[in-house]
Amino acid sequence: MAFFVSYIIKMATPFRLHTDLLHAMNAKLSRRLRNFGGKPDPIFLNLIEDAVKECVSVMSFRWEAIQEQKTWRPDVEALSAVNFKHDTRMSLPQLDEFAHAAQHRQSNVHDAGFTPRSNLTEYSARQLPKMFGDCGVAGMALANLHGFETWVGISLSDWVDLHKREGDACGQLLKLMKQYHSVATDTTPEIRTLCLS
Repeated sequence: MAFFVSYIIKMATPFRLHTDLLHAMNAKLSRRLRNFGGKPDPIFLNLIEDAVKECVSVMSFRWEAIQEQKTWRPDVEALSAVNFKHDTRMSLPQLDEFAHAAQHRQSNVHDAGFTPRSNLTEYSARQLPKMFGDCGVAGMALANLHGFETWVGISLSDWVDLHKREGDACGQLLKLMKQYHSVATDTTPEIRTLCLS
């Protein structure tokens, strides 16, 4: 691949390809050579080196031409007349008034008392989830099913350890599994796909 890129660079330099493209190809070639495993064949290495040298010389020539065209000499003599103390001071009375008034302002924030209710079901680690109360709310079914599956992955074994001596523990789990299956199969194809994975 490095040989192929070097061949493209060598063929592109006479066609006045833009300098940024030459630079990008040259950088790509240099990176490929750095990542090259093993010792490259000297014949290929010489061909690649010639292409890189030619590319760099073209870019250097162009840069020198740009520098010669854009010769600008800054007027440093004008700096001798600068009085920094006088020239950097500026009177802005309206800004001073605004800054002074900011110290005496009061907050004008009014609490509307609005607290939006989340339709996401919260699952406690020590309790068996009350499954899918709000699962049918538009857009919440997928998130609630995912939250339940996360609870199963994280907290189910702890719940089983706490409740394994209870006589109805298996019945509770069976009921929960049937609810999960019912909700998962009665919803959108995305949810069904998630449940299958």
